[in-house]
Amino acid sequence: MIGFGQKNVEAVILKFQQYLDEPSSKRVRNAHINGFFFGYSNSARMLFLGIVFYIGSFIIRSGNGDSQNIYLSIWILFSTSMGAGIAMSNVPSVQKAKHSAGNIFAIIDEKSTLDVRDQPDGKLKEIASGEIVFENVEFHYPTRKSAVLQNFHMKIPATQKIALVGHSGCGKSTITNLLLRFYNLNSGSILIDGTNIVDYDVRSLRRQIGYVMQEPILFNASIKENILYGDLHASDEQVLKVAEMANALTFIESNVEDLDKDQRRAKNKQELYQRFT
Repeated sequence: MIGFGQKNVEAVILKFQQYLDEPSSKRVRNAHINGFFFGYSNSARMLFLGIVFYIGSFIIRSGNGDSQNIYLSIWILFSTSMGAGIAMSNVPSVQKAKHSAGNIFAIIDEKSTLDVRDQPDGKLKEIASGEIVFENVEFHYPTRKSAVLQNFHMKIPATQKIALVGHSGCGKSTITNLLLRFYNLNSGSILIDGTNIVDYDVRSLRRQIGYVMQEPILFNASIKENILYGDLHASDEQVLKVAEMANALTFIESNVEDLDKDQRRAKNKQELYQRFT
């Protein structure tokens, strides 16, 4: 602030105040408009009631109608008009709900281009070493026109660790989605151990690949139950091994919601496993 100088600081504050005044004035104007229509709607209703009761009392005084029937008619008319007004006010919401429901049912009824429940026999089920090769891969999401991957080449040797670095939207997560066959390629091929990925059984392929997305979701259950979600029939030893492979034991040990201080000091892995389950 000192580097700006006093006059520059005041100019910046004034400019910022002007930006705040514009939305504030809009909110005040909208509040006045809403208040006017709210008052108008209430006054119109009261005016309508006044006119109806005046007409009813005039008919009663003239002797052309029974007071009980007149007021019963007024009450029925008032109730039906109120009900009609409430129903009409919900018309925009009903239209929006109908449109949203149409989109949801369209997604549900859409036939998948890759149904894992209908896999022909003869598909490879086991990955041997795990070498992955991307050859001339081109891909764009169905809802977007711009390509995410163009003429993409990459080779990942078996048992090697690599890091994909890039800005948001450059295709890092897309590569994982393509490996798991959540989407089909537009062109090119992905080879695992020299075999095209389309020749693998999708269900077996996904069972052999583990991944954690940028925003992992944990269910409202124990840590063990969340791990078992990947394989409900996994043994305790397998769950412990997976937690260790995922470097999750440190997290489990420091989880103050599930473990007290003495448990966090536990060094025996099996003892730790028994505690977090």
